[in-house]
Amino acid sequence: MNHLLILISCGIFLFSCQENQDINQIQSENVIVNTQFFDEDFPVIVFVAEAEIIDQRLHLNVGFSGCDDDKDFTLVFSERVFDSQPPTLKAKITYSPISACAAFFTKEVIFDIRDLNISLSENYQIILRGWDEPLLVQR
Repeated sequence: MNHLLILISCGIFLFSCQENQDINQIQSENVIVNTQFFDEDFPVIVFVAEAEIIDQRLHLNVGFSGCDDDKDFTLVFSERVFDSQPPTLKAKITYSPISACAAFFTKEVIFDIRDLNISLSENYQIILRGWDEPLLVQR
């Protein structure tokens, strides 16, 4: 009986560690502000299936092609702030490494945009390439 309890405890511990590790990997995605990189063509398409701002974090469900789903995603912002109400920023998603395979994957990615390196002291919206609706960020 004691062995069974130990096995169950270890299983719960391992499952919870794996779940926390996945969350940490998701939240460590890159965010950069660079107009030159934003303006460059990205050779593959990232499909945005879901997009939502929660607590100044951009939660996405994206689809992409490649040989595997082990990709490093980057959210790239243009430095240009469009004068609108609220102010507007444009962004796109890239990933690496790029591989030439026909497999298609989906993945949840989260970008922390709390410390975005653009001086905006008010609410703003993001126009994300591949997503039809502006995303409102409340400060």
